Amino acid sequence: MNAEFLVRLAQAQTEEEKDWLLAELSLSVLSPELRAMALAAAVPHWFDANILAALQPDLAQQAEALYLELQHLPFVERFADRGHNIHERTRKAVLKHLWETDEEAFKQFSQRLVDYFGAENTNRIEQIYHAAIADFEAGSSQFERYIRSLDHNFRRGEAEALLAAVQELVEAKRVPESFAADVVYWFGQIHFRFYEAQEALSRYDTALKLYEQVGDNLGKANTLRAIGDVLQFLDRREEALERYDTALKLYEQVGAKLGKANTLQAIGDVALANEQYPEALQHYRQALALVEQIHEYSTARVWYYIGTAYAKQGDKPQAISAFTTAATICRNIKLEDLAQLCERAMEKIE
Repeated sequence: MNAEFLVRLAQAQTEEEKDWLLAELSLSVLSPELRAMALAAAVPHWFDANILAALQPDLAQQAEALYLELQHLPFVERFADRGHNIHERTRKAVLKHLWETDEEAFKQFSQRLVDYFGAENTNRIEQIYHAAIADFEAGSSQFERYIRSLDHNFRRGEAEALLAAVQELVEAKRVPESFAADVVYWFGQIHFRFYEAQEALSRYDTALKLYEQVGDNLGKANTLRAIGDVLQFLDRREEALERYDTALKLYEQVGAKLGKANTLQAIGDVALANEQYPEALQHYRQALALVEQIHEYSTARVWYYIGTAYAKQGDKPQAISAFTTAATICRNIKLEDLAQLCERAMEKIE
C-alpha cells in the first residue's frame, strides 16, 4: 500500500467508503478486461460464464476464461449451485460507486440481465429485481403482478424472497421513495395471508405512515382497507368500519372504482357478521354496480356474497339465483374452483 492510499483510507468517514477503497485497490491490479468484468459481476446477486457474457457482450468470447480468473479473486465466493458471487460487503461498495459515478451504465447492465433472465426463464425474482433498476415504471408493474400472484397462490417463500430482493433497492435508494411503502404493504399482505394478524397490522401501520409522507392517497386507501380487513378478522368490527369509511372517502377522491367496490363489499361483510342482512345486501349491491363493467372476478365474488346474505336471511330463491349468476361468471373466466364453491353453497340450501 502506498502512502496516498493510506491517507485516503484514514480520511474515509464511513465503513462503505473504506470498503470501496479496499475494493478499488484490489481491482487496480487486474487486467482491464478482468477489472471490467469484475465490476459488472457485482450487479447480479450471482454469476456464471453465461451471465458474464450477457453483462459484457464485447467480452463474450473471453467469458469462460474470465470466469475462471474471477474465481481466484479474494472477494469472490461460491454461490450455492448457481456459480459464484462478489462478497456482499465488496458488492455493496462496488454498486454504490457504480450508481454514483455512472448510473446509466448501471441501468444498462441491469437491462441486459432483464433480457438474459427473461430469455432463460430461470429466475423470475432476479429478473424483476433488475427490471426495477433498468426501468422502474415497467419493473414495478412486473413486481405488482408477480407478488399478487405469489400471494394468491400461498407461495410464501418466493414472495418473501422477492420482497427481500427489492428491499435491497429501497435501502440503497435506487427506486422512488413511494416504493418503500409498497414493499412494507406487501410484507403485511403476506403475513395476513397466513393469519399472522399482529405482524400484518405492524407492517400496515408502517406502510400507512410511509404513504402519508409521500402523499399517496391510493396507497393510503389500500392500506386502510387492509387494516380494516385484519381488524374484522380479529372481530374488532367497529374499528374496522372506521378504517373502511376513511378508505372509502380516499377511493372516491382518487376515482378508484374497484377499491371503492372492494371496500363496500368489506362493509357488507361486517353487516353480514352482525346479522344485519338488509344493510349487507345494500352494500353488496352498491359494490356490484361499480364492478359489473370493470372486473368479472370481482363481479362474481360480489354475487357470491349476495347469495350468502340471502341464504342467511332465509330467502332461498334469491340465494340460489345469486349463486347461479356467480358460478356462470366464474366458468366464463375459467375459475372452476370458485364455480364449484358456488354450487356447493347451492347444494347446502337445497
